[in-house]
Amino acid sequence: MVITIDVVIPSYRLNEKFLLPILELDKPDDCNLNFILIADNPGIKIPESLNPYIDRGVLSIFINETNLGAHTSRNVGIDKSKSEWVLFLDDDIVPDDNILFAYVEAIQKEGEDVPGFVGLTEYPAAQTIFTKGVLSSDILTFFILPRYYTEMAWGVTANILIKRDAIKDIRFSASFPKKGGGEDIDFCLNIISGCSRRFVCLPSAKVTHPWWESKESAYKRFFRWAYGDSLLPNKHPEHRYYNLPNVIEFTFIALMFGIAGYALNIHIPLLPVVCGIFVGEFFGEWLKLGILKKEYSLSRAFISMTIRASNDMGRLIGNISRKRVNGLFERFDYFCDGIHVKHEKTWALVKFVMSLIFIVVFLGILKV
Repeated sequence: MVITIDVVIPSYRLNEKFLLPILELDKPDDCNLNFILIADNPGIKIPESLNPYIDRGVLSIFINETNLGAHTSRNVGIDKSKSEWVLFLDDDIVPDDNILFAYVEAIQKEGEDVPGFVGLTEYPAAQTIFTKGVLSSDILTFFILPRYYTEMAWGVTANILIKRDAIKDIRFSASFPKKGGGEDIDFCLNIISGCSRRFVCLPSAKVTHPWWESKESAYKRFFRWAYGDSLLPNKHPEHRYYNLPNVIEFTFIALMFGIAGYALNIHIPLLPVVCGIFVGEFFGEWLKLGILKKEYSLSRAFISMTIRASNDMGRLIGNISRKRVNGLFERFDYFCDGIHVKHEKTWALVKFVMSLIFIVVFLGILKV
Protein backbone atom coordinates (compact mmCIF):
# COMPACT_ATOMS: atom_id res chain seq x y z
CA MET A 1 0.00 0.00 0.00
CA VAL A 2 1.34 3.40 -1.01
CA ILE A 3 1.22 6.02 1.75
CA THR A 4 0.63 9.59 0.65
CA ILE A 5 2.03 12.52 2.64
CA ASP A 6 1.87 16.26 2.02
CA VAL A 7 4.52 18.26 3.85
CA VAL A 8 3.13 21.70 4.71
CA ILE A 9 5.69 24.41 5.45
CA PRO A 10 4.72 28.04 6.08
CA SER A 11 7.62 30.42 5.48
CA TYR A 12 8.21 34.15 5.43
CA ARG A 13 11.89 34.04 4.54
CA LEU A 14 12.13 31.06 2.13
CA ASN A 15 15.60 30.39 3.54
CA GLU A 16 17.31 27.93 1.19
CA LYS A 17 19.70 26.87 3.95
CA PHE A 18 16.82 25.10 5.69
CA LEU A 19 14.38 24.40 2.86
CA LEU A 20 16.70 22.54 0.49
CA PRO A 21 17.71 19.81 2.99
CA ILE A 22 14.00 19.25 3.73
CA LEU A 23 13.22 18.92 0.02
CA GLU A 24 16.11 16.48 -0.38
CA LEU A 25 14.95 14.08 2.32
CA ASP A 26 15.06 10.41 1.45
CA LYS A 27 11.71 8.63 1.49
CA PRO A 28 10.56 5.01 1.50
CA ASP A 29 9.66 3.53 -1.87
CA ASP A 30 6.08 3.00 -0.76
CA CYS A 31 5.59 6.69 0.07
CA ASN A 32 4.20 9.30 -2.31
CA LEU A 33 5.54 12.62 -1.03
CA ASN A 34 4.64 16.18 -1.97
CA PHE A 35 5.76 19.50 -0.50
CA ILE A 36 3.42 22.46 -0.08
CA LEU A 37 5.27 25.67 0.67
CA ILE A 38 3.19 28.65 1.77
CA ALA A 39 5.12 31.87 1.18
CA ASP A 40 3.70 34.27 3.76
CA ASN A 41 5.35 37.29 2.19
CA PRO A 42 3.56 38.93 -0.75
CA GLY A 43 6.77 40.62 -1.94
CA ILE A 44 8.96 37.53 -1.78
CA LYS A 45 11.06 36.42 -4.73
CA ILE A 46 11.10 32.66 -5.17
CA PRO A 47 14.71 31.42 -5.01
CA GLU A 48 15.84 29.86 -8.29
CA SER A 49 17.15 26.84 -6.37
CA LEU A 50 13.53 25.78 -5.76
CA ASN A 51 12.62 25.69 -9.45
CA PRO A 52 13.91 22.11 -10.09
CA TYR A 53 11.56 20.78 -7.40
CA ILE A 54 8.66 22.71 -8.88
CA ASP A 55 9.50 21.37 -12.36
CA ARG A 56 9.60 17.79 -11.02
CA GLY A 57 6.13 18.25 -9.57
CA VAL A 58 7.16 17.53 -5.96
CA LEU A 59 6.88 21.13 -4.75
CA SER A 60 3.98 23.54 -4.94
CA ILE A 61 4.42 27.13 -3.78
CA PHE A 62 1.51 29.39 -2.87
CA ILE A 63 2.14 33.06 -2.12
CA ASN A 64 -0.24 34.75 0.31
CA GLU A 65 -1.70 38.04 -0.89
CA THR A 66 -1.15 39.45 2.60
CA ASN A 67 0.94 38.36 5.57
CA LEU A 68 -1.31 35.92 7.44
CA GLY A 69 1.03 34.40 10.02
CA ALA A 70 2.32 30.84 10.17
CA HIS A 71 -0.81 29.21 11.60
CA THR A 72 -3.25 30.73 9.11
CA SER A 73 -0.78 29.90 6.33
CA ARG A 74 -0.95 26.29 7.47
CA ASN A 75 -4.68 26.46 6.80
CA VAL A 76 -3.85 27.29 3.19
CA GLY A 77 -1.64 24.21 3.09
CA ILE A 78 -4.38 22.02 4.56
CA ASP A 79 -6.84 23.27 1.95
CA LYS A 80 -4.37 22.52 -0.85
CA SER A 81 -3.49 19.11 0.55
CA LYS A 82 -4.83 15.99 -1.19
CA SER A 83 -2.90 13.28 0.66
CA GLU A 84 -3.94 10.92 3.45
CA TRP A 85 -1.45 12.46 5.86
CA VAL A 86 -0.25 16.02 6.48
CA LEU A 87 3.21 16.58 7.95
CA PHE A 88 3.66 20.02 9.47
CA LEU A 89 7.24 21.28 9.62
CA ASP A 90 8.69 24.69 10.47
CA ASP A 91 10.82 26.43 7.88
CA ASP A 92 13.86 26.68 10.15
CA ILE A 93 14.32 23.13 11.39
CA VAL A 94 16.93 20.53 10.45
CA PRO A 95 15.28 17.10 10.05
CA ASP A 96 17.01 13.79 10.70
CA ASP A 97 17.75 11.88 7.52
CA ASN A 98 15.40 9.05 8.50
CA ILE A 99 12.42 11.15 9.61
CA LEU A 100 10.16 10.07 6.74
CA PHE A 101 11.07 6.42 7.24
CA ALA A 102 10.15 6.74 10.94
CA TYR A 103 6.79 8.30 10.14
CA VAL A 104 5.93 5.82 7.39
CA GLU A 105 6.84 2.86 9.59
CA ALA A 106 4.60 4.25 12.35
CA ILE A 107 1.73 4.69 9.89
CA GLN A 108 2.09 1.10 8.74
CA LYS A 109 2.04 -0.18 12.34
CA GLU A 110 -0.81 1.81 13.88
CA GLY A 111 -1.91 4.53 11.49
CA GLU A 112 -5.43 3.15 11.32
CA ASP A 113 -6.15 3.80 14.99
CA VAL A 114 -4.57 7.18 15.72
CA PRO A 115 -5.18 10.80 14.66
CA GLY A 116 -1.47 11.36 14.19
CA PHE A 117 2.07 11.24 15.50
CA VAL A 118 4.05 13.84 17.45
CA GLY A 119 7.69 13.92 16.45
CA LEU A 120 10.61 15.01 18.59
CA THR A 121 11.89 18.58 18.30
CA GLU A 122 15.28 19.05 19.92
CA TYR A 123 17.50 22.08 20.40
CA PRO A 124 21.29 21.96 20.07
CA ALA A 125 23.38 21.60 23.21
CA ALA A 126 23.23 24.78 25.29
CA GLN A 127 26.49 26.72 25.04
CA THR A 128 25.64 30.07 26.64
CA ILE A 129 24.33 31.09 30.05
CA PHE A 130 21.12 32.18 28.38
CA THR A 131 20.44 28.92 26.51
CA LYS A 132 21.32 26.92 29.63
CA GLY A 133 18.80 29.03 31.51
CA VAL A 134 16.19 28.37 28.83
CA LEU A 135 16.58 24.62 29.32
CA SER A 136 16.47 25.02 33.09
CA SER A 137 13.22 26.98 32.88
CA ASP A 138 11.44 24.03 31.17
CA ILE A 139 9.83 26.48 28.75
CA LEU A 140 10.64 24.01 25.95
CA THR A 141 9.28 20.93 27.72
CA PHE A 142 6.72 20.04 25.07
CA PHE A 143 9.27 20.11 22.26
CA ILE A 144 11.09 17.13 23.77
CA LEU A 145 8.19 15.45 25.60
CA PRO A 146 7.75 12.71 22.94
CA ARG A 147 10.96 11.22 24.31
CA TYR A 148 9.24 10.50 27.63
CA TYR A 149 5.55 10.03 26.82
CA THR A 150 3.75 7.46 24.69
CA GLU A 151 0.76 9.69 23.90
CA MET A 152 0.10 13.43 24.01
CA ALA A 153 -2.95 15.65 23.62
CA TRP A 154 -1.04 18.00 21.33
CA GLY A 155 2.33 18.60 19.75
CA VAL A 156 4.22 21.60 18.44
CA THR A 157 3.69 22.23 14.74
CA ALA A 158 7.44 22.32 14.14
CA ASN A 159 7.15 18.55 13.66
CA ILE A 160 3.81 16.74 13.75
CA LEU A 161 2.09 14.32 11.35
CA ILE A 162 -1.72 14.31 11.31
CA LYS A 163 -4.20 12.14 9.44
CA ARG A 164 -6.23 14.14 6.91
CA ASP A 165 -9.43 12.35 7.95
CA ALA A 166 -8.83 13.45 11.55
CA ILE A 167 -8.39 17.08 10.54
CA LYS A 168 -11.66 17.15 8.61
CA ASP A 169 -12.87 20.78 8.56
CA ILE A 170 -10.84 21.81 11.61
CA ARG A 171 -8.45 24.70 11.01
CA PHE A 172 -6.04 26.84 12.99
CA SER A 173 -8.02 29.64 14.62
CA ALA A 174 -7.31 33.17 13.40
CA SER A 175 -8.09 34.45 16.91
CA PHE A 176 -4.54 33.59 17.97
CA PRO A 177 -1.68 36.07 17.40
CA LYS A 178 -0.22 36.17 13.93
CA LYS A 179 3.26 35.42 15.25
CA GLY A 180 2.12 32.37 17.18
CA GLY A 181 1.17 31.25 20.66
CA GLY A 182 -1.43 28.65 21.61
CA GLU A 183 -2.79 27.95 18.13
CA ASP A 184 -1.14 24.53 17.87
CA ILE A 185 -2.62 23.44 21.20
CA ASP A 186 -6.10 24.60 20.24
CA PHE A 187 -5.87 22.94 16.81
CA CYS A 188 -4.75 19.59 18.22
CA LEU A 189 -7.28 19.56 21.07
CA ASN A 190 -10.08 20.21 18.58
CA ILE A 191 -8.86 17.25 16.53
CA ILE A 192 -8.63 14.71 19.35
CA SER A 193 -12.04 15.74 20.70
CA GLY A 194 -13.48 13.73 17.83
CA CYS A 195 -11.07 10.80 18.14
CA SER A 196 -10.83 7.83 20.47
CA ARG A 197 -7.09 8.31 21.09
CA ARG A 198 -4.53 11.01 21.57
CA PHE A 199 -1.52 11.58 19.32
CA VAL A 200 1.13 8.88 19.53
CA CYS A 201 4.63 10.06 20.44
CA LEU A 202 7.33 9.18 17.94
CA PRO A 203 10.80 10.20 19.20
CA SER A 204 12.47 8.48 16.24
CA ALA A 205 10.97 11.15 13.95
CA LYS A 206 13.32 13.90 15.03
CA VAL A 207 14.16 17.43 13.94
CA THR A 208 16.61 19.91 15.41
CA HIS A 209 15.51 23.50 15.96
CA PRO A 210 18.36 26.04 16.08
CA TRP A 211 18.61 28.52 18.92
CA TRP A 212 17.24 31.97 18.24
CA GLU A 213 19.65 34.63 17.07
CA SER A 214 19.43 36.80 20.18
CA LYS A 215 18.16 36.51 23.72
CA GLU A 216 16.18 39.70 23.23
CA SER A 217 14.05 38.16 20.49
CA ALA A 218 13.70 35.03 22.61
CA TYR A 219 12.27 36.98 25.53
CA LYS A 220 9.70 38.49 23.15
CA ARG A 221 8.94 35.00 21.90
CA PHE A 222 8.18 33.72 25.40
CA PHE A 223 5.96 36.74 26.02
CA ARG A 224 4.16 36.13 22.73
CA TRP A 225 3.59 32.44 23.42
CA ALA A 226 1.80 33.20 26.68
CA TYR A 227 -0.11 36.11 25.17
CA GLY A 228 -1.69 33.63 22.78
CA ASP A 229 -1.94 30.88 25.39
CA SER A 230 -4.13 33.14 27.52
CA LEU A 231 -6.96 32.31 25.10
CA LEU A 232 -6.80 28.60 25.88
CA PRO A 233 -8.61 28.38 29.26
CA ASN A 234 -11.67 30.05 27.77
CA LYS A 235 -11.59 27.87 24.66
CA HIS A 236 -10.92 24.63 26.56
CA PRO A 237 -12.27 25.17 30.10
CA GLU A 238 -11.94 21.48 30.94
CA HIS A 239 -8.18 22.10 31.29
CA ARG A 240 -8.47 25.32 33.30
CA TYR A 241 -7.46 25.65 36.94
CA TYR A 242 -6.51 28.46 39.30
CA ASN A 243 -3.31 29.04 41.22
CA LEU A 244 -1.63 31.49 43.57
CA PRO A 245 -0.36 34.68 41.90
CA ASN A 246 2.85 34.38 39.93
CA VAL A 247 5.56 37.02 40.14
CA ILE A 248 3.94 39.30 37.55
CA GLU A 249 0.42 39.01 38.97
CA PHE A 250 1.74 39.62 42.49
CA THR A 251 3.58 42.74 41.29
CA PHE A 252 0.50 43.90 39.38
CA ILE A 253 -1.67 43.56 42.49
CA ALA A 254 0.91 45.47 44.55
CA LEU A 255 0.96 48.27 41.99
CA MET A 256 -2.84 48.45 41.96
CA PHE A 257 -2.85 48.79 45.75
CA GLY A 258 -0.15 51.44 45.46
CA ILE A 259 -2.20 53.46 42.98
CA ALA A 260 -5.31 53.11 45.11
CA GLY A 261 -3.35 54.15 48.19
CA TYR A 262 -1.99 57.21 46.41
CA ALA A 263 -5.51 58.20 45.36
CA LEU A 264 -6.72 57.82 48.96
CA ASN A 265 -3.63 59.56 50.36
CA ILE A 266 -2.51 56.33 52.05
CA HIS A 267 1.19 55.54 51.92
CA ILE A 268 1.96 52.04 50.65
CA PRO A 269 5.68 51.15 50.55
CA LEU A 270 5.85 49.77 47.02
CA LEU A 271 9.64 49.53 46.66
CA PRO A 272 10.28 47.00 49.46
CA VAL A 273 7.15 45.06 48.46
CA VAL A 274 8.15 44.73 44.79
CA CYS A 275 11.76 43.95 45.72
CA GLY A 276 10.53 41.27 48.11
CA ILE A 277 8.33 39.74 45.41
CA PHE A 278 11.18 39.40 42.91
CA VAL A 279 13.83 38.31 45.39
CA GLY A 280 11.45 35.69 46.76
CA GLU A 281 10.70 34.52 43.23
CA PHE A 282 14.41 34.28 42.46
CA PHE A 283 15.26 32.17 45.48
CA GLY A 284 12.14 30.08 44.95
CA GLU A 285 13.33 29.32 41.42
CA TRP A 286 16.85 28.62 42.66
CA LEU A 287 15.48 26.22 45.26
CA LYS A 288 13.27 24.52 42.68
CA LEU A 289 16.14 23.97 40.25
CA GLY A 290 18.32 22.69 43.08
CA ILE A 291 15.79 20.18 44.37
CA LEU A 292 14.41 18.97 41.04
CA LYS A 293 17.47 19.20 38.79
CA LYS A 294 20.43 19.45 41.18
CA GLU A 295 21.27 22.78 39.54
CA TYR A 296 22.38 25.33 42.13
CA SER A 297 23.56 27.92 39.63
CA LEU A 298 22.49 31.47 40.51
CA SER A 299 22.88 32.59 36.89
CA ARG A 300 20.64 29.79 35.60
CA ALA A 301 18.07 30.57 38.29
CA PHE A 302 18.10 34.25 37.27
CA ILE A 303 17.68 33.51 33.55
CA SER A 304 14.99 30.94 34.30
CA MET A 305 13.15 33.46 36.49
CA THR A 306 13.26 36.20 33.85
CA ILE A 307 12.05 33.79 31.16
CA ARG A 308 9.12 32.73 33.31
CA ALA A 309 8.43 36.38 34.17
CA SER A 310 8.30 37.35 30.48
CA ASN A 311 5.95 34.42 29.89
CA ASP A 312 3.76 35.45 32.85
CA MET A 313 3.73 39.03 31.58
CA GLY A 314 2.42 37.87 28.21
CA ARG A 315 -0.39 35.96 29.91
CA LEU A 316 -1.34 38.96 32.08
CA ILE A 317 -1.30 41.42 29.17
CA GLY A 318 -3.30 38.98 27.07
CA ASN A 319 -6.04 38.80 29.68
CA ILE A 320 -6.04 42.54 30.42
CA SER A 321 -6.19 43.43 26.72
CA ARG A 322 -9.24 41.19 26.35
CA LYS A 323 -10.84 42.63 29.49
CA ARG A 324 -10.77 39.22 31.17
CA VAL A 325 -10.41 40.10 34.84
CA ASN A 326 -11.20 36.48 35.69
CA GLY A 327 -8.02 35.56 33.81
CA LEU A 328 -6.03 36.64 36.85
CA PHE A 329 -4.65 33.53 38.62
CA GLU A 330 -6.07 31.43 35.77
CA ARG A 331 -3.87 28.62 34.46
CA PHE A 332 -4.00 26.04 31.70
CA ASP A 333 -3.02 22.41 32.21
CA TYR A 334 -0.74 21.95 29.22
CA PHE A 335 -0.42 18.23 29.88
CA CYS A 336 -4.22 18.02 29.64
CA ASP A 337 -4.33 15.17 32.14
CA GLY A 338 -4.61 16.86 35.55
CA ILE A 339 -1.64 14.91 36.85
CA HIS A 340 0.80 17.82 37.05
CA VAL A 341 -1.51 20.43 38.56
CA LYS A 342 -0.53 19.54 42.14
CA HIS A 343 3.15 19.96 41.23
CA GLU A 344 2.48 23.42 39.78
CA LYS A 345 0.45 24.48 42.81
CA THR A 346 3.11 23.25 45.23
CA TRP A 347 5.88 25.32 43.68
CA ALA A 348 3.59 28.32 43.30
CA LEU A 349 2.97 28.11 47.05
CA VAL A 350 6.71 27.86 47.79
CA LYS A 351 7.48 30.94 45.71
CA PHE A 352 4.53 32.88 47.11
CA VAL A 353 5.59 32.18 50.71
CA MET A 354 9.21 33.09 49.97
CA SER A 355 8.07 36.38 48.44
CA LEU A 356 6.01 37.12 51.54
CA ILE A 357 9.04 36.38 53.73
CA PHE A 358 11.29 38.73 51.76
CA ILE A 359 8.63 41.45 51.75
CA VAL A 360 8.60 41.31 55.54
CA VAL A 361 12.42 41.32 55.60
CA PHE A 362 12.70 44.39 53.36
CA LEU A 363 9.96 46.23 55.25
CA GLY A 364 11.87 45.48 58.44
CA ILE A 365 15.20 46.66 57.02
CA LEU A 366 13.64 49.92 55.88
CA LYS A 367 11.62 50.10 59.09
CA VAL A 368 8.48 50.94 57.19
